[in-house]
Amino acid sequence: MAKVSLSDTLEKDMESAVDYEITVAALIATALLISPGVSQVLTIPTIGAALLLLLLTLLRRMALINPHSRQDWIMSRSTPLLVVTTTYSFLYLSLVVGSYLTPIVPATPLSIAMTLCVVAALLSVVLYEILYRDFFLLMSLHVWNVHLNSRGTPFGNEVLAMSKTLLERSVLPEDEYPPQARRIQETGLADTEEQSLGERIGSRLGVALGAAAFTGVFLLPMAAATFVFPTSSVVQTTKITVLSLLFALATNYSIVSTRFLYGRYGRDDFGELSSNKWRYVQYSLVVYVLFGLHFAYERGLVTNLV
Repeated sequence: MAKVSLSDTLEKDMESAVDYEITVAALIATALLISPGVSQVLTIPTIGAALLLLLLTLLRRMALINPHSRQDWIMSRSTPLLVVTTTYSFLYLSLVVGSYLTPIVPATPLSIAMTLCVVAALLSVVLYEILYRDFFLLMSLHVWNVHLNSRGTPFGNEVLAMSKTLLERSVLPEDEYPPQARRIQETGLADTEEQSLGERIGSRLGVALGAAAFTGVFLLPMAAATFVFPTSSVVQTTKITVLSLLFALATNYSIVSTRFLYGRYGRDDFGELSSNKWRYVQYSLVVYVLFGLHFAYERGLVTNLV
């Protein structure tokens, strides 16, 4: 079976899609530039993020206008940077809100900000589905494409079942489903093929490595905090651990949410960018470092950054 092209399903006009990106970038950049300085460490990176958002969307618009440009190369290389810069912007704006709430909430601005990000990411899914009615539909189609890569194996059947479950969660009436969604409804579980020992070991090793990498993303801030605070008390270590995990969740939820929005309304195609997945990880490490330096500076661990 052929994979579903999410771009074709959405029937997006690519020029309008880049216009959407420009509008979002202008809105976020304005918010960053007029927001109060709540972190001496993040002041310059925040100005840089605002300018970078505007520059990236300008370059992407130029690539579409110019028929001689290396359009695919510019789009594919700039998309991860655009997504992660937008994620940084959301985290910083949450920090601004957290600083305002500190007088009435018994927690640090960073803790409030990361909690807000996690809660907002989860609530936005519900609100988006109610208003626009295609989040679970598109996630179902994306998971369907993943299923096609492993069809005929037990893992492929599990992914197909997940695709069907996501489709059932959609509030869009069935009579408005695109033909691709009906294909998911009509497809039954495939007979699993007998795999060789090497294939079984390879598939399980791949799953194990993927799970380890995914877990590592969440544990990275906690490991860094433990290194910085090796002699902290149990209470302090617990607080740092909770904050680190909150930060990891907030960062990753924001990246996923941002990718969905750019994929749905912008030039990004979140279903066909697997070749760029490591760029998201690499760029997100910059976000971890910047907020880690902010955390350390606020506690007096470093004093000569600014």
